[in-house]
Amino acid sequence: MNNIKAALVHDYFMQYGGAERVFEAIYGIFPEADIFCPVADKRIVDRIDPVMKLTVSPFLSSKLNRSQYRALIPMYPAEVEKFDFSGYDLVISDSSAWTKNIITPPGTVHVSYIYTPMRFAWSFFHRELEQRGNFTGFFLSWVLHFIRLWDTVGSSRVQYFLCDSRYVAKRIEKFYRRSAEVVYPFVDWEYFRPGNYKKNYFLLVSRFRPYKMVDLAIKAFNRTGDKLVIIGDGEKYAEYKALARNNIVIIRDVDDDHLREFYSQCRAFVFPQEEDFGITPLEVQSCGRPVIAYNKGGARETVLDGKTGIFFDHQTVDSLCEAIERFKKIENTFDKHKIREHAGGFTKDRFISEFRAKIDTILRKEGKI
Repeated sequence: MNNIKAALVHDYFMQYGGAERVFEAIYGIFPEADIFCPVADKRIVDRIDPVMKLTVSPFLSSKLNRSQYRALIPMYPAEVEKFDFSGYDLVISDSSAWTKNIITPPGTVHVSYIYTPMRFAWSFFHRELEQRGNFTGFFLSWVLHFIRLWDTVGSSRVQYFLCDSRYVAKRIEKFYRRSAEVVYPFVDWEYFRPGNYKKNYFLLVSRFRPYKMVDLAIKAFNRTGDKLVIIGDGEKYAEYKALARNNIVIIRDVDDDHLREFYSQCRAFVFPQEEDFGITPLEVQSCGRPVIAYNKGGARETVLDGKTGIFFDHQTVDSLCEAIERFKKIENTFDKHKIREHAGGFTKDRFISEFRAKIDTILRKEGKI
């Protein structure tokens, strides 16, 4: 693939999270690639590679504000389509929203790695409307109606779909009527490792957004009285702080080294949300600790029931409380070495090897190599 002229396209460099780590890994396979991204914060770009060959949307970047870039949603479709990929052999988009809908010329192979079809327009559409007032909800419903039409058309431009879980592959099949091959994301398995002892607390790590269901965990632990440490921040911080009783500690800012300590010393990690994949359960399993997870979404593909954690079936206080009590009865049966061994199946080297092999097969099929 050394002679392939490649471009990489990313939704936005406005935060550094799991998608940006995956982008970095793909960028490592194609270090000479040109990068396209609608909006980018220089601090995030510099963290990845300060000399990357980056093209952004002049219009969106001129309006850039860290607190407002989501408000420009209606502008993204037209801006994404302006990127010119003439002369490229291969374009790889990694996306949970916009960039898979780029327009590439006939001679260019477009492979899209999808984290999920855009949540707010598809699977979270009704939830988004419920959180808005009548006027805002009415306006938003029409905006998202046209975004879904654009997204459906855009999905037909992708030649090959890869995705991060079987759960997302089913969404792609449902919403886009397309098949997708799974290449699981990765955990920093070497960095996240077991500690020598555990302490008497459960742990939850999350951004404070409604779909993360942090309030469900707070209500459950308010009832059980067990100690819960919550690490995170976001729009719901004040609400969650007021809701939590004295047995619950909320910490807003923790660096990676301290996060690893919290992971390795907890009794179990609580994962109450439905995620497309979910990297935090793998981080804590790399540290040898079990997970109490909602029995839906990507967690079903990363947590082994009874071996590396347990599931609860309903996002209700009763269901989570029952799982907590069930966990305490079998807590001593979990083996931290076996839990860590399971997480070792999700390493970065494995991701790079599988991703490279998929791209190699596609390029050979298309006669590019």
